[in-house]
Amino acid sequence: MAEQLNDFIKNESKGLGLVTAVSPANIAFIKYWGKSDKQQQWPANSSLSMTLSKSVTKTSFAMNNTGFDQFIFNNQLLTSKDQRDHKVFRHLQFLRDAMTSSGMEISQKFFTIKSENTFPMGCGIASSASGFAALTTGFLAACTDSYQMEQLELAGFNRTTIAKLALRGSGSAGRSISGGYIEWVKSTSPECQSIEPFMAAKEWDLSDIIIIASDKEKAVSSTDAHQYAWGSPLFSMRLSQIDEKLKFAKEALETRDLQKLGLLLEQEALEMHAVALTGSTPVQYFNQKTIEIISWIRAERLKGNLNAWFTLDAGPNIHLICKASESKNIVKKIQLDWPQQMIIEDRVGTGTQVYKYGEIYD
Repeated sequence: MAEQLNDFIKNESKGLGLVTAVSPANIAFIKYWGKSDKQQQWPANSSLSMTLSKSVTKTSFAMNNTGFDQFIFNNQLLTSKDQRDHKVFRHLQFLRDAMTSSGMEISQKFFTIKSENTFPMGCGIASSASGFAALTTGFLAACTDSYQMEQLELAGFNRTTIAKLALRGSGSAGRSISGGYIEWVKSTSPECQSIEPFMAAKEWDLSDIIIIASDKEKAVSSTDAHQYAWGSPLFSMRLSQIDEKLKFAKEALETRDLQKLGLLLEQEALEMHAVALTGSTPVQYFNQKTIEIISWIRAERLKGNLNAWFTLDAGPNIHLICKASESKNIVKKIQLDWPQQMIIEDRVGTGTQVYKYGEIYD
């Protein structure tokens, strides 16, 4: 096993290192919750998100001659020879089939893939989004000898195309390809759904201060909770109001109205968790620390001490949205009142990037 785990280093030393894809997580303002088609990752509703910049997955590819793919994460080795049904290898096979059907011959290319996160995974900070965005982009780049996103576009894979492929691994991965504020439109069929930038990052510099209430992997996956949502008596009402919420959120972004956006963020997050709590199998992602921190945020805002609003994804950790210019002072306040809490200070970013293996990147 130790020898196999060193394959990536061996291949790099032989000059076989190819590319590294760096993909950020994203935080949904209007949540994607529930799937109309699980196989094709067709969401039950349209959504709106902000792409982050510091919470990223870095995934590197090297050629190998084993005849199968190898995937290394947290020093654990998985192989497509032994674990073909693993979600990583299912997605790689989907990408191979997609490229082959478009006329590209890549059947004999196999990779050793090494992936790492800069943030805790599986606890509600969209690690599957960044992970599958990096896996998809890196695979396409490795197969087409592309070392920049511009080269990948010339090879036939622009960000819109990559997003459609990435979402098949994880729905929210499609929102991590482009930067800024992203709209995922459900449309009338899985084939017609689209993921496109709504507003560029430079148009409004918002921060996401992530307060870690727990870094433990959640007990119920988002995939399962998506299915349970259909059994909630609140779900149909939620879906009936989504279009109006999206309109409201986009207006708040366009007018740079943080209070208008913030009030919607909190309502939307709590509604999503209410659906989870009342689904066919109830799921509780909150913990006691989550509740305490949310109460503190609201109390401090009422006192005029905190110009920030919270949201949560499918996990216990709080995303505090504020103006980037006020982020440092807010972080200091959190550290003063909650000295034991881990904090990730993030902000809106420019999306997935590709680098030639071994290049320096931030």
